[in-house]
Amino acid sequence: MTIYQTLAPLLEAICPRTFVDFAPVETERPYCTYQVIGGDALAYIDNALPNKKNGMVQVTIWSDTRLEAAVLIDQVELAILAATNMQASPLGAAVDDFDVDMEVRSSSQDFSVWVDR
Repeated sequence: MTIYQTLAPLLEAICPRTFVDFAPVETERPYCTYQVIGGDALAYIDNALPNKKNGMVQVTIWSDTRLEAAVLIDQVELAILAATNMQASPLGAAVDDFDVDMEVRSSSQDFSVWVDR
């Protein structure tokens, strides 16, 4: 199972409009995007395929209001940490941002996620 297959249902339960990488410009807010932005690679001396895979995952909530973005990213953090089908830890606190051109607010957080291969 991939990290994307593991995360999708969890994120969609919090924010039904969830997309990998980016959302179409006309998407109604709030919505969620997520992507793997690196991670730890396991390599064994005997070249055996590891049974776990790691990814550094960035999850972003896009909203019209700061409060809504903050509340939803907090819910994402709690859900990821409580998930039993993966091992995850936050790599820092949420980061807030504002896109002037699109007049949208965001809150994003990075996680280290380990899933079964």
